[in-house]
Amino acid sequence: SRLSLAIFYSCNSAQAERIEQLLRGSPEVVPHPLLMLGVFAELQLNRMMDLLNEVHKVCDVNKLQFDCSWDSSRTRSLGFLVRDHNAKLREGNFKAMEAEEEMRAVRAQLKEMADHIDEQRKSWGKKEFPNDMDSITDRFKGRFREIDMELDGLMAQCRIAAQQQLYAGALFMSEISRLEAVASRHQAGHSTFLALVATCFLPVTSVATIFAVPAFKFDNAWVNDRFKPVGDPRDSGDELSSPSDQGKPVFSGYGIIFILISATLTGTTFLVWLWQKKRLAREEEMVVEMGQNTTSAPLAPAAEKYGGQGRASPASQPRIYDNQDYAGPASQHGVDHGQRKGSSSPGSNSLFSPPQAQLTTFKNIKSHLTSLPFLKAGKYTQNTREMHNRRYPRNGSAV
Repeated sequence: SRLSLAIFYSCNSAQAERIEQLLRGSPEVVPHPLLMLGVFAELQLNRMMDLLNEVHKVCDVNKLQFDCSWDSSRTRSLGFLVRDHNAKLREGNFKAMEAEEEMRAVRAQLKEMADHIDEQRKSWGKKEFPNDMDSITDRFKGRFREIDMELDGLMAQCRIAAQQQLYAGALFMSEISRLEAVASRHQAGHSTFLALVATCFLPVTSVATIFAVPAFKFDNAWVNDRFKPVGDPRDSGDELSSPSDQGKPVFSGYGIIFILISATLTGTTFLVWLWQKKRLAREEEMVVEMGQNTTSAPLAPAAEKYGGQGRASPASQPRIYDNQDYAGPASQHGVDHGQRKGSSSPGSNSLFSPPQAQLTTFKNIKSHLTSLPFLKAGKYTQNTREMHNRRYPRNGSAV
């Protein structure tokens, strides 16, 4: 009988129980020389599973803390939450990457072990071990392949855990961005309200400042609450005297002028603001409508002309020209594009469509563009027409 002796260091109670369980479950493999390698592979697989469980715990705790962090967002600043979140995210990613590297190293060790088994199997003699050793060796190799596949699945779970951390972090940051956007919107609303209030007071204060200039010195025509004259400062000989001496509620008769001018300026300011707002809205609608027309409508006449069914327009066909297919010198290349060598008609619809059809399509597009409101009777239309005439004269030659 043969005996295998080995000592495992730094094993905890769970690993020792696992070794005893493996030996009790397969007593026929005890005398095999690959016993210790098999036990080592099983222990490594259990260690990788425990490492993956730790990664999952860290990731789950991080996700729970991210969800609960919003409850304390009222008492803690967003900057502190972001720093705490980034630190936990780095920890989770580091754990997942470290576990994946450990599993990759274990897979490399298992591969070397499988190669070593093949080499040792060749060196073993037939009389050195019983015949059933080959079947046990095949069992070890099959178990190593299973462990390799399990490690591959564990590595995939590590990558998924890391991606979940990144996804949770992206959701966390998007929620913070949403809160900041909501806060910015509220601040913009407050700023708009303050600007509106300032717009109401600005004409009034401007008129008051102008009337306070010494050039606009009005006589103190004081009236009471019923707009009846109260006293006359000229009787006292003091132009700066106030009606407070009479002991009656008074109001300057020129105050109505101040109110009318201020109200007129305030109303004018609001009307100008509304007109500017509507003008910008009309310009935006015009730009959207113009983009829709220029992308779809200019090609409609060409599509109607060429049927649209089973017959493609020259604008949609590949433009391939061969200088040798056209008769005439190179200087007169654009005089008669339709007459090609071997063609039956000048305007035949073939893969080599003549540029004359392209010119017709361009004219249709140009006529549609000139019909748009923003291009009517303008300098841009005139310049476009002149450029087109120079490039495509009426006789068909191209400059």
